[in-house]
Amino acid sequence: MSLEKDLTTAAEISRKLSGSPVNPIAASLEKNSPTSVVANNTQSHGVESSGLLAKFRRLGQVLRSLPRAPIHIENLLAENHNRKIEADQHQRQIDELLNDISHLRAAMGRLSQVATSSRQGASEQTLSPLWDRYYRAFEDRFRGSETSIQEKQSQYVAQIQSRLSAKALVVDLGCGRGEWLKLLKVQGFQVLGVDSNDAMIKELKGSGVSVIHQNALSWLADQPSESVDMITAFHVVEHLAPNELLQMLAEIARVLKKSGLVLLETPNPENLIVGACNFWTDITHVKPIPPQTLGFMLDFLGFTQLECIRSSPPREGANPQNPLEAPQDYAILSQKR
Repeated sequence: MSLEKDLTTAAEISRKLSGSPVNPIAASLEKNSPTSVVANNTQSHGVESSGLLAKFRRLGQVLRSLPRAPIHIENLLAENHNRKIEADQHQRQIDELLNDISHLRAAMGRLSQVATSSRQGASEQTLSPLWDRYYRAFEDRFRGSETSIQEKQSQYVAQIQSRLSAKALVVDLGCGRGEWLKLLKVQGFQVLGVDSNDAMIKELKGSGVSVIHQNALSWLADQPSESVDMITAFHVVEHLAPNELLQMLAEIARVLKKSGLVLLETPNPENLIVGACNFWTDITHVKPIPPQTLGFMLDFLGFTQLECIRSSPPREGANPQNPLEAPQDYAILSQKR
């Protein structure tokens, strides 16, 4: 009886399953089948799959371009190298321009100082050429003959011959009648005279020495640094105001070569008659300059004093210790440190 009951029960269950519009077991199996899972995944992750495909396509493009990458890199390196060369060239041009601007500014500054401190002031310019002729005649009357001046200046030749090469360039500022230039030319030196007096310059142009008609300060401002072996000036410094004198000496220091020489001669105020009277005979003189003052100015600007040479005693046998008989002129010879 028990077996029959079981069979009956099984048959009823079978009929129910076969008559059901939807077989729950089959439905369950169909839902979890591989085909169903793939379909569901495709539907739920459609967006992600599209993104991955796009990435794969880009990766493919990159991989296909890899064989050309070395050539592209070489081209980039070559282009970068060329640009660096161009940049270096531009930088050098900029540096040169900046250097030129610096030199121009310095020259303009010097010329500006010269313009405000030139010996050829407005009154002198107005008097020329009358003034030039007057001063030429004044030199003949009060300075002495050219022969006597050359005899006096010959004492300086030995001082410089041992310190300069035979072909050294010596520039004489305020060269006047040119006695010193002619003396040096005979000794084999290269010489150049600079003076603002047109009458004297015209005379010297026929004498065989090189001369320039220009104010001494403006000539110095035009010269390159360290370009001259020696600069001399006879009876020039006393014509300059203190600031003008310091400026001229500073320009001399700039223009002279290293170890170059400067020789400056001026009336000697240690002689009381010179300082109190004779000095003022020339109305263009500014003030007497004691030897120690001129020596200090040169030392301040980078010179070493070699000699202080006192000359032109007022009479033969004069006592140099007597203020009334002291030498009437002195010259300082200095060397650029």
